[in-house]
Amino acid sequence: IIEKLRANISAQEEKIALIEEEKRLEAEKFKQRIIIFSGIIITLALLAVIFFVFLKKLRRQKNELERIGGELELKVEEINTQNIKITDSIRYAQTIQDAILPDKELIQEALSNLFILYRPKDIVSGDFYWFAKGYDKERDRQYTYLAAIDCTGHGVPGAFMSLIGYTILNQIISKGNTFDTAEILESLNTGNTTIM
Repeated sequence: IIEKLRANISAQEEKIALIEEEKRLEAEKFKQRIIIFSGIIITLALLAVIFFVFLKKLRRQKNELERIGGELELKVEEINTQNIKITDSIRYAQTIQDAILPDKELIQEALSNLFILYRPKDIVSGDFYWFAKGYDKERDRQYTYLAAIDCTGHGVPGAFMSLIGYTILNQIISKGNTFDTAEILESLNTGNTTIM
């Protein structure tokens, strides 16, 4: 009987050892599952944090781009306004430049078989045509001058040069000191050099 009881106790101890081993293995599996589950939760939490940080950064960048875009729109609007003002001013300068050009009808009255083709490259031009009549009292002789003049430069600088040249030519003729074309051109050059 004692042997049986010992064998029975031994069998029971083995069963208990097996059950305890199974419990220990289950506990380790449970720990592993908790570690894996915790790792997944931590990874998801980190990904969520990274996502929200990235989203916040994207929103900041979007706001910055919108701000810069707004500033650019204002600058473009300012440039367009300035462009309109400058263009209007240049168009007014064109009116002034056109006003100083000699009347085509007067030229055609003085010189028959004539046409004038005046097409500036820009709104205003450094090119112009000039017409004048001069009277030499000493020789009792009438002179008629017609010139196509190309000043250095185009656009506004050329237009200023044309106004200077036009004014100097008219002053030379109105003084009546010279009627020789070479002397007129030399006086124009001297006058232009003096002004510049």
